[in-house]
Amino acid sequence: MRVIKESGGEFPRAISNDKYNDYIKKVCKLAGIEDEVQGTMAEVIRVKRGDHMVNVTRKKHGVFAKWELVNSHIGRRSFATNHFGKIPTPIIMAATGHKSESSFLKYIGKGRAEMVSMLAEYWYGEINF
Repeated sequence: MRVIKESGGEFPRAISNDKYNDYIKKVCKLAGIEDEVQGTMAEVIRVKRGDHMVNVTRKKHGVFAKWELVNSHIGRRSFATNHFGKIPTPIIMAATGHKSESSFLKYIGKGRAEMVSMLAEYWYGEINF
C-alpha cells in the first residue's frame, strides 16, 4: 500500500518479464540465497544459420546457485499454492490464468485424494485417513 500511496494511488509502471527476472535474481543474490541446487537454465548461444549468425536458446542442466534459477514463475506457483484453500479457487485461477480447475489443481500438485481430504476436513473437522 505504501508504494501505491507514494505514487499518487497508481501502481508502479509495468516492466517486462525479462527485466523482472533480472531484478528478482539480483534481490535473491543480495539476500544470500546461494544454496547449490540442481536445475535447468536457459542459455543463449550463437550459431551459424546459412550465411549469418543467430541466437538460439538451449536448456542447460546442472548445479547452480539458487539465485540463478529464480524467476517470475516461482512467484506465480507460490502464490497459487500458498493461497489455495484460503481464497476461492476461481479467484486464484483468474490471477494465474488457468482456464480449467483440473489443470490448476495439477499445476499446484493437488491430487484427488488431497481434495477428498480437504472436503472431509471442511465438513467434519480434522480427519486422518
